[in-house]
Amino acid sequence: MKLSFGMIFSILLIIAFLAFAFFGIKQFLDMQQKALYLKFQEDLKEDVNDQYIGEHGSRDITYDLPGKVDDVCFVRNDEGNLAIYFSDKPFPERSTIPKINLDKTLEVTSPLCFHSEEKKITLSLVKEIGENFVTIRSN
Repeated sequence: MKLSFGMIFSILLIIAFLAFAFFGIKQFLDMQQKALYLKFQEDLKEDVNDQYIGEHGSRDITYDLPGKVDDVCFVRNDEGNLAIYFSDKPFPERSTIPKINLDKTLEVTSPLCFHSEEKKITLSLVKEIGENFVTIRSN
């Protein structure tokens, strides 16, 4: 069977377009997952700031988790700041969430981990009377 040059070229172009399309879709989905991780961190930072502004109190807040995350853990990193570990990532997210009392948050267990139920976790943000910072606790 003889295939003309035009036919072979057309087949190669179709294969190249399909490969490029799959690559683009994969990159778009990866970007969406990264955005969900950042949204979790920004929502947590905003809620901690809201709790910090108040005099005292406690709030339970539910967060949506991205992708394949089953656990979220908080630990002190080498610089003394809060680091967030997600169960589907082998490395911590660099997170600077100010106004958190790390000593009180991590006094019971370090790392402090929360297991997700249906891709959601609930954190208790507590600011006690006379405290200057917010503590993250499990329910």
